[in-house]
Amino acid sequence: MPASQGVSNNDLKSMFAYLNQHNKNNSNDNSSNNNRYNIREPLVFGEELNTYFPTLAEQHYSVMERDPLYPVRALATQITLRIYGEPKLSYFIAGIYGDLVKSRLKSGYKGVRGKNMKGLVCAILYILVLYEDGARLTIDTIVKAANTVQSKAKTKITDKMVNRYIKFVIENILVYKKMNNNRDNNNANNSMRKCVELDVKRLGLVLQFNTQSIFAMKRVVRSIPASIFEFHIPRTVAGGVVYWYSTEIKRPEGYPTNDSILKALGLSRSSVKKVIDKFKNVSLILK
Repeated sequence: MPASQGVSNNDLKSMFAYLNQHNKNNSNDNSSNNNRYNIREPLVFGEELNTYFPTLAEQHYSVMERDPLYPVRALATQITLRIYGEPKLSYFIAGIYGDLVKSRLKSGYKGVRGKNMKGLVCAILYILVLYEDGARLTIDTIVKAANTVQSKAKTKITDKMVNRYIKFVIENILVYKKMNNNRDNNNANNSMRKCVELDVKRLGLVLQFNTQSIFAMKRVVRSIPASIFEFHIPRTVAGGVVYWYSTEIKRPEGYPTNDSILKALGLSRSSVKKVIDKFKNVSLILK
């Protein structure tokens, strides 16, 4: 990719990683249908008779939903038809265009308002060709084909516009990718914390802690750094939290030594120590 576009190699690698995931998630897009119909219910008794009159609830009708990305697909179809002699990548282009719009909306903008749809389609097509074929298609070829396709916007597509839009698309798609990664990480961490809380409750009951103490230990779980879940399974994290609470905050009755607590929890001293070392300052949340 030309350096004048201002896209770094790292950004390009990240963009290709996004395309790999997008390709995996949307491998069946080309077989999708824009028309959706309700499934016909089985025949109602007597429906076949001339004297039968259906109630309102029994009447069947079709529902058609317009795809907001249809204009993008239509443009992509026409442009690739002129380049290759057959439509190619239209659903893929529309999917990326949709993610671009989502990225802009989440960043506080009004989608891609003010941008030329045909120019954005050209930019996305070039990125895809670079990803799929190592850029065997030039921007100039895409621009010439695009300018033969009629659209609402009368602005002529230029190499300069497409170069500018390539940078625009990559920057915003990487923002969208980062947002999704953060969301996925948060979901994974929340799921892991819930598993740890369940184990904390179970181990707390083993040591005969009351509800108040178990609740305090759950507060510890909600405050420990998320990075801890990358290195330890939920049971070990829970054991570390319960052991730390038992030895530093409130010792359970009937367990006079630390070894007796470890034996009841079924954990080794080294495993709980590795967990505890990662949240030494956690006692602050209990004060």
